[in-house]
Amino acid sequence: IINQYNPSYICLFNEWDLVSPSIHSYLSNNGIIYEILMHGDKAYELTDSYTSSDKLYIWSKEYEDIFRDLRVKSEFQIIGYPNDFNIKVRGSSEKRIFFIPPIKRNFSLEESKRHQKELISFIQTKNPLIKLHPKYSKEQIKLFSISKYSSFVEDLDLTNNSIMVGYISTLLLKAAISGIDVRVIKS
Repeated sequence: IINQYNPSYICLFNEWDLVSPSIHSYLSNNGIIYEILMHGDKAYELTDSYTSSDKLYIWSKEYEDIFRDLRVKSEFQIIGYPNDFNIKVRGSSEKRIFFIPPIKRNFSLEESKRHQKELISFIQTKNPLIKLHPKYSKEQIKLFSISKYSSFVEDLDLTNNSIMVGYISTLLLKAAISGIDVRVIKS
């Protein structure tokens, strides 16, 4: 890409990537500005502490605080939330429970075992509609053995009485911004 297009800057969506410092160093040595556009919701995760870029475009001041606490090496620019953050919510008295399963990297092995029992019990008793992560769906199904318990949904049909349950997820943030009752699983 560099030889063919001779870019003056490159912008990626990889703030969690452990090779970020290597990419930054390589591009910097070749006179190319390296920018990162925030990809998804953040918490205090070690993988994000390796982030390195010339500029990191973030959604809000809260994320700047998280990245600074993790000692991320970058200049920050707050750009606001993406336009697609408002989810369409239909007015209805129908109460629907949605579950966003965590992904394995968010928990230690001990936490996974503890959460696994609790979450399977939740799934069995509440029978929520499950929305899997596009990239980590196989991992989520395997980690929580959820394939036999519930209904999976591709698209969210949210009502103003919906409840969304999950851990760290951009979808939970979108739901909260859209006025949905969100319940966050604590680690």
